[in-house]
Amino acid sequence: MRAVARWLALPLLIVTSVIGVLLAISLRLPIVPVLAAGGVLYAAIVLALERWLPYAPEWQRPKGDVPTDIAHLVVTGGLIEFATAFGLAPPAAKAIWPSSWPLVAQIALALIATELLDYWIHRLLHGPLWRFHAVHHSAPRMYWVNSWRLHPVEAVLYWCCTVAPLLVLGAPEVPLVVVWAATTVFRMVQHSNVDVRLGPLNWVLAGPELHRWHHSRDRTESEANYGNALIVWDVVFGTRRLPDRAPPLDVGLAGKPYPSAYGAQILAPFRGLP
Repeated sequence: MRAVARWLALPLLIVTSVIGVLLAISLRLPIVPVLAAGGVLYAAIVLALERWLPYAPEWQRPKGDVPTDIAHLVVTGGLIEFATAFGLAPPAAKAIWPSSWPLVAQIALALIATELLDYWIHRLLHGPLWRFHAVHHSAPRMYWVNSWRLHPVEAVLYWCCTVAPLLVLGAPEVPLVVVWAATTVFRMVQHSNVDVRLGPLNWVLAGPELHRWHHSRDRTESEANYGNALIVWDVVFGTRRLPDRAPPLDVGLAGKPYPSAYGAQILAPFRGLP
């Protein structure tokens, strides 16, 4: 049973999240409460999978990181990503989005476009904006909550440079909501302590097997696999890495100790850290 779950867990979570959102939209249910409820449901599922199918048993033990990660989840996931994307989205002045395309094509376009923009923002965050992104890489272990361990500056930057351009082009709500829901669930699993396997899909998706290398303390290993949900842009630009050995379990930042409290992490980039 566990062997099957390793291969099917992630695809089933993504497919069911997409079907659920499309069903809610077809029934004209209020989308914001649906997404909130879906987020809680899938978080509970991933948490259960971490207990039943852990990748690294040592990552099951808290390292004083839970309160900080919960604070990041509330601020980044709740106040910035959720509220900004669905409550403060500006209307497009002149739509050039191909709204006549079939919905599946629009969803694919929205995913590919946002992933391309996300890829280059991520590269920028590993360059001149590293001090903000270091907050994310300060996580001492991989588990589902630290998907939202992002400095508010980084979270706002992502929205302004990935979601906002599509809104300006006139992208309608449905493809954006579908992509948002699917990639949110994907991020939970991507950062989780669940022993999922993707096999050949590791050439398409930026799953946990690839992303754990991105959190290595060794910058020569972590400077790769920048994709948020897709790994295809890493393949195109030559930054995909999947060494033929197990990724390191001692993840985080090398060098001086990094602040562990939420407030100290928010102030760290302005104090010249790391």
